[in-house]
Amino acid sequence: MLGDNANMTLWLADGGGQIVRWSSHDRLYRHPEQLRSVPVGHDSPWIAGQCLGLSDILARDLSEEASTRRWQSVVAAPCVAALPGGPPLPTAVLSSAAPTPLEDQDLDAWAEVLAELSEEWAERLSTLAGE
Repeated sequence: MLGDNANMTLWLADGGGQIVRWSSHDRLYRHPEQLRSVPVGHDSPWIAGQCLGLSDILARDLSEEASTRRWQSVVAAPCVAALPGGPPLPTAVLSSAAPTPLEDQDLDAWAEVLAELSEEWAERLSTLAGE
């Protein structure tokens, strides 16, 4: 659907108004300072931060000034975990970027797969929170 050139990233909320890029398919982090933190909220400059703040699947084309040479579009889905003693909350975001604009993608299929994967991650995070 997205091809071999797409990426996948797991972002975790840090509890302090930031979201941290915890895992990405093409990176190995050797030190905590290598982890990128970005603000959460509807006005976040990062789609993952917006996604966590809105708790909704988002799809955006990246502007030329905000994009890297590699990525032109991003879809992000919140991971809503069941936490002990409280309601389910978005605690993470799974995002995927592609080297082509959204108009060249099957956006419904992309969002569906990302939603399924984010639900799987939400279950894993819920299990960890309950331990």
